[in-house]
Amino acid sequence: MSGALQVEGLEQVLSNLNQTMDNLTNINTEQMMLKVAGLMESQTRHRLANEKRAPDGSAWPAWSSKYAKTRQGGQSLLDDTGALIDSLSHYATKTEAVTGSNLAYASVHQDGFTGVVNVDTHTRTIRQAFGKVLDTPVQVNVAAHARQMTMPQRQYLGLSEDNQQEIIQTMKQFISGELHG
Repeated sequence: MSGALQVEGLEQVLSNLNQTMDNLTNINTEQMMLKVAGLMESQTRHRLANEKRAPDGSAWPAWSSKYAKTRQGGQSLLDDTGALIDSLSHYATKTEAVTGSNLAYASVHQDGFTGVVNVDTHTRTIRQAFGKVLDTPVQVNVAAHARQMTMPQRQYLGLSEDNQQEIIQTMKQFISGELHG
């Protein structure tokens, strides 16, 4: 005994499915990843300028009390001169999206650091001495030296849950546009 099943319109469904599969293989994933990398950079800039928290939501450690005394109005964690946020950039390949900074100290903030730092000879402007403000600033030469340093981790690169959802939405929209646009 044998039998056959015929479904009306199946040819059109299979044709549409084959077309969709062809469109999937033609998606420009590098362009999609470039959009994702740009979004990641934007999310990181927002974190540095506004959130002041690690991607997991934990607060960054505050400045030490000694260091806090040297800060002036308007300065905040990881946003002293704006150099770190200005240094952010991104790139993408077909399979990855990357954002980060090329500043030497960027990884120190991201990962934290404890160790010896070599300081080159330099000139420093002194505006106070022995706790008293000087009438006029004084330039002093500082000899090369090594100093022990501890910088707590203030992770700013990474993806929060909201960041991840925004990236997924961006990728879905891109793929949908490629398939149907």
